[in-house]
Amino acid sequence: WPRIKLDDGEVPVVAHLLPRTTYPGAMLGNRMFPVLTADGRLVMLSAPKHTTIKYPDNRGGRRLLILGTDGSVPKNFLGPKICPMVGGFGHIALSPDDKYVYATGFVSSGKRGKGPCNVVYRVALDGLAGSKIIIGRMYQAGKGRDGLNDPQGIATDKGGNIYVSDYGNDRIAVFKPDGTYLDEIPVQRPDTVHVSRKTGAVYVMQIQTRGKPFTDQHYYVSAHNWRAERVIKFGSLADKTEKAAFVNTLKSRYGGGAQMALDLSGDAPALWVTGLRYGRSPIFKVVDGGDKLESMGAPIDDLAKKDKARYLGFIGDVTVTGDKVISRHPAFGMHTNTSFVYSAATGEYVGTYVPKKADGKDENMWSLLYGEMIAGADGNLYVNSRSNTIRRYDADGKQIPFASTGTNVIEGFWHGHTRTAGMFIDEAGTIYVPAAAANRKLERMKIKVVGADGKVRNENLIEVHGARMGGIAVDREGNIYIGDQAVPRDSRIPAWFAGKLPADSAERHPSNDYKQYASIFKFPPSGGKIVADKSGKYVGQCQYDPTRLTVKDALWVRRLGYNGSHGHEIGCHCETTRFDLDGFGRLFVPDVFRFRVYVLDSAGNEITHFGSYGNMDSRGPGSPVPSPEIAFGWPLSVECAGGRVFVADLVNRRVVAVKFEHAAEATCSIP
Repeated sequence: WPRIKLDDGEVPVVAHLLPRTTYPGAMLGNRMFPVLTADGRLVMLSAPKHTTIKYPDNRGGRRLLILGTDGSVPKNFLGPKICPMVGGFGHIALSPDDKYVYATGFVSSGKRGKGPCNVVYRVALDGLAGSKIIIGRMYQAGKGRDGLNDPQGIATDKGGNIYVSDYGNDRIAVFKPDGTYLDEIPVQRPDTVHVSRKTGAVYVMQIQTRGKPFTDQHYYVSAHNWRAERVIKFGSLADKTEKAAFVNTLKSRYGGGAQMALDLSGDAPALWVTGLRYGRSPIFKVVDGGDKLESMGAPIDDLAKKDKARYLGFIGDVTVTGDKVISRHPAFGMHTNTSFVYSAATGEYVGTYVPKKADGKDENMWSLLYGEMIAGADGNLYVNSRSNTIRRYDADGKQIPFASTGTNVIEGFWHGHTRTAGMFIDEAGTIYVPAAAANRKLERMKIKVVGADGKVRNENLIEVHGARMGGIAVDREGNIYIGDQAVPRDSRIPAWFAGKLPADSAERHPSNDYKQYASIFKFPPSGGKIVADKSGKYVGQCQYDPTRLTVKDALWVRRLGYNGSHGHEIGCHCETTRFDLDGFGRLFVPDVFRFRVYVLDSAGNEITHFGSYGNMDSRGPGSPVPSPEIAFGWPLSVECAGGRVFVADLVNRRVVAVKFEHAAEATCSIP
């Protein structure tokens, strides 16, 4: 797949930042229905524009995406196009010989939407035969033999007949391979459907009546419209009687997505069922026992509970204190007050870290969300959360009060959304924190300096206009390093990538993504400014109509890091790089776009860099893929501690620890 040749090797193209993908068009929705070919290819349908990304990289409409189940990427990864861009989650099914894909579930949504497309498409998986409608008429609701009304799920039997969940007609409509009507099975509010090619049994996910129409902005929200009621088994197309049912007994105020997959690999057919409640729905294994659908519990969850390694999910931050590495902090989508703790020396899971209230009880998770945890050089841990507050705890989670407030909380440090712009705490407990005037008012940021007593000593050490910030560090001389999306006006795309990117899509990917490349600025202890100036040589928020900027009093500037603009077009400010200084004053900065970490001296010169692109199988000698020895899938944050560098590798869901050895060594006596 496309790679870019640099002076010192090759790197994959970052096709789109927000989904963190190196493949064009790889946009996935929040309800996916992949299918698997006999030769081990995973086929998915690309997402519509109703995702949280305003300008996804759609590459011409709704199309198939093809991957190997072993992680390989076929040459035809960008599979055939199904239809022009239109909404709806979309469901797909394979013909028994894997030559064709059938697709339905498309909806023209929104205030001006036309509603369900009411058709089924057929396309050759190899792309040699174009897509065409074989069932229904576009935007015309039908019934009986004449069409469909809001079709959703789709499946095929061993004879190639096509089963469609005809939600609006309360039935599973069945058609011959050429699209002519064959039969139907009455069932209220059907969604996903599967057919056993061994027994002919038909399994239907029945949902509650959808509460939001296609014109509503919440139509796609699983919490409102896709609430699982039960899974029904019908004998076959010839025997339409209900044989068994699995009832959703999980209590939830909202829906969870209503997902179901059929597994024919065992002696008895099994269904994997999830999305039964809002948030943290288990994945149940439901075995077909003939006259009953029997839940065998949640074996995947059970295995996870037994897993002593405690594998990580979203890794935005890595916090190191003493011999502990703390990660998987409370964050958006991770509603918990608990972080995982690992040994800094071995990486073994050793327990959890839970901040405490003043009475010793566990802290409320809502007090910790929407921020990040930082290890201070004073040995304490700081949580910048709720877009406004800073909380201080010791290494065991006990509150450390500020003298100015009498509590461990100080307020007035606004940012917004789900992650702040970083924070640094020196050995004296002095806090350096970027802050806005109010929630999400990020056009004018100021770095505030707060004493260990919680009192603000400097309201405006560094002022930043019109550019998003991400990352801050302070050396022992008091010099301040900040990450900022302020870049030279004449090189919004860095020189080492300029002219080497593949052609843009209509949504301007990948060029807009590479304009998110940030800069590292070093300012003296007296501070400085990055301010709006119509004649300025720098620009901020580069993928939009950029703000012209002038940089004042910076000691040097290096083009490194990633600061996504706050918005859903390209990236999200909850993913911005974090860098750190080691005990020798060397600055370690992750570079997402080159899949490595750079090491700079105090003058901004590159000393070295380490790491290259690789997946989670690459873990050095003895691992399944021993080369590269130091591999990153998405190096986002760096922390230096104890002679090691700890890197949060987000896509690979891990923390990578790197230890440096000396190239040369000498001993001298000290008088």
